Amino acid sequence: MSEMWVYGPYLFGVGLLLLILGVYQNNHWMVQIITKMIEMKVDMERMMKKMDMRDHSFQLERVELYYNLYDSVDVTKECRNISYIDKEWIGILYEKKKGEKIKEGGEDIRIKIYYKYDLQEYILYVPYERKIQIESKDGIKTEMRIDFPICTKQKLDDFRKDIITPYYPGKENDKDYHFYSLYHMDCKYLKGIYVNGERVEDGMEYFEKIKTPYYDYGVTQHLPVKISWILKDMGVEIKEFKKIRVEFMNFYLDEEIMELKEQTFETDNMEDIFITDYMMRTMIKKNGIYERWIHFG
Repeated sequence: MSEMWVYGPYLFGVGLLLLILGVYQNNHWMVQIITKMIEMKVDMERMMKKMDMRDHSFQLERVELYYNLYDSVDVTKECRNISYIDKEWIGILYEKKKGEKIKEGGEDIRIKIYYKYDLQEYILYVPYERKIQIESKDGIKTEMRIDFPICTKQKLDDFRKDIITPYYPGKENDKDYHFYSLYHMDCKYLKGIYVNGERVEDGMEYFEKIKTPYYDYGVTQHLPVKISWILKDMGVEIKEFKKIRVEFMNFYLDEEIMELKEQTFETDNMEDIFITDYMMRTMIKKNGIYERWIHFG
């Protein structure tokens, strides 16, 4: 609940009391000030009511199946009534559309989902081959699965409680990190995106979409974005790519040396995934069920 909403009635009560005192003492200046306070309180209530009326629904806009880095086909119709997407489902859909089974590799085969939540536009990538593999304490590798709808009010409410189904169901003894507060504080705002040393203004709008309603860029769902996909969707010529750098507005506390550090991402390898060192360290420390992230590919 918003602090403004909590303190609103209190401010109203104080304002009303001072208004009565002002009228009693015939203090015109005080009456004007308190009247403004009451007007502010009424405006505050109207604003909060408007926020509560937001559209918390998930709207599927378009879905594309990519055969490789560039070639794709629209599969929106096939995704209208599904309840989840996993590797097997992508393989079946690929064979149906392409007329052949997926061969070895397939690192760039992916589902690209355009959707809206709370009327905001977002993009989520679901790869056939994950660039990150999760391994549990007993050595069992987890399978990728994304449930539909991708985002709901319930899922966001769970996220605020540090619960991410199915990977992080929440444990009483696992409170080192809180995903919601960390991602909303440290990953919400970008400072700039640079490709080959030049700022890409159009890239800011694109990154606003791929950060998802959770501001996690798919990381907490174990669906981070491959750099080559980012470059392709930003219209960067792959042959001319040398380096990409992403800077965040917020600093974070490095608990090992107790210093504030700038959160950045930088790579010259377009096969890398978009995940900062800070995000990686957060996931490793937070992860009470799966001990480590294994890079491959």
